[in-house]
Amino acid sequence: MRFLPFIKGQDFLIIYGIFAVVVLIVIRRLLHNSDKKDFIISGLDEDKYYVLNNKYNLHGMFYYITYKLYAKGLLVKDEEDKKFQINKELSSFLTPIEENVYILYLDKFAPKDFEPDMVNEKEFKTHYDRIYNKLVLDGLIKDDVIIRESKSVSNLGMVVVLVPGIWRLVGGIAYGMPVGALVFEIILIFIISKIVLHIHLNDKLTRCGKASKEAFEKYYKSSKGNTNKINENNPDVAQDFLMTSSWMYFLGVSSIYTKENNNSFNNNSGSSCSSCSSCSGSSCSSCSSCGGCGGN
Repeated sequence: MRFLPFIKGQDFLIIYGIFAVVVLIVIRRLLHNSDKKDFIISGLDEDKYYVLNNKYNLHGMFYYITYKLYAKGLLVKDEEDKKFQINKELSSFLTPIEENVYILYLDKFAPKDFEPDMVNEKEFKTHYDRIYNKLVLDGLIKDDVIIRESKSVSNLGMVVVLVPGIWRLVGGIAYGMPVGALVFEIILIFIISKIVLHIHLNDKLTRCGKASKEAFEKYYKSSKGNTNKINENNPDVAQDFLMTSSWMYFLGVSSIYTKENNNSFNNNSGSSCSSCSSCSGSSCSSCSSCGGCGGN
């Protein structure tokens, strides 16, 4: 039996398209409200923000800790050879991963020369996982229950969206009706639905996590006045690493991607210049090696 046989083929295509859009909007709202409806914005420190904003990546963490040590004054930079070394005039308590990084700079060392076997990676992974699990407990990152519920709602939504179209398609084939346009529409709706729902399912932050992240960024921007005027050659706070791309030029690295580790590092810095491998984003304006490449 054909589904809604009293509706003409072209009319059904239009109605079905509208139906799919409405269902997707409803599913998106259900997914958006899958975590706690009421929450209090949590205060974040630099390490928590880093974990909220980035997947685990050893190179990324090494550069971040290097930047933090420099911001604390524990490292000094030799501008001539672009290497860093410890500041013997200062001392401070170091965490295990900070100590792993600090030791590498006992002699002059360039961050671009870092290799995974130079540190105890277990310390880095343990540090990251400890913060990640704390953020889950605090409700800033989705836990397993929320993830499972979101997947169930998403799968149910896909079924609701596709059933009318497939039902109509089967009936049309059975009665020898032209179904080419309907097949195309079903495929298009399927692809769009997968993309729309995947974006939400792939987002690890809860609403509380997003709000806390935004509050941290807002505070940073207000404290800096204008992020476009950050002095790339004098990063006075570690947030410069978290919020801008200046760290890439400052540390002398063009990317954190390596052959050994290609995990995503979702910094807000933007993409690097295709014409200059030594600068990216906001740092392009100060890149002496290429005269700048249009970055803000």
